[in-house]
Amino acid sequence: MRGYLFWSQQRKKNKVDQHRRDVQFAVGDWVFLKLKPYRQWSVARRRNEKLAPRYFGPFEVLERIWKVAYHLKLSDTSRIHVVFHVSHLRQVTGSRTTIPNLPATLIEDMEVLLQSGEVKGVRQCGVVREVLIRWKDLS
Repeated sequence: MRGYLFWSQQRKKNKVDQHRRDVQFAVGDWVFLKLKPYRQWSVARRRNEKLAPRYFGPFEVLERIWKVAYHLKLSDTSRIHVVFHVSHLRQVTGSRTTIPNLPATLIEDMEVLLQSGEVKGVRQCGVVREVLIRWKDLS
């Protein structure tokens, strides 16, 4: 009983599979880690997000967990989980150049943990009020 629903599902699956990549890393390989941009705009509001670093690392692969998850050797100061999906990893090619380490204030939900300090200034831009705050570093 292969009707219209089955063929429709097959077409969608084939279309999605065109964009998938089969990537595997061995223990000891070096990879870059891609993190989501900050969710808090007030903390990391940049004029141009395209210029912000996308990948952090390189980090060493310590263990392969099933087919799509890898255990990475992160720095001792990082506060995030050490197991990542393969879609967040990129193979290091060429010489290993150091890219900025993970922010020390990054927590498991991929959000930056900061505490507000003193208010430095306030300005009104149309209907939007902008506040300049000096943030305290919690690291």
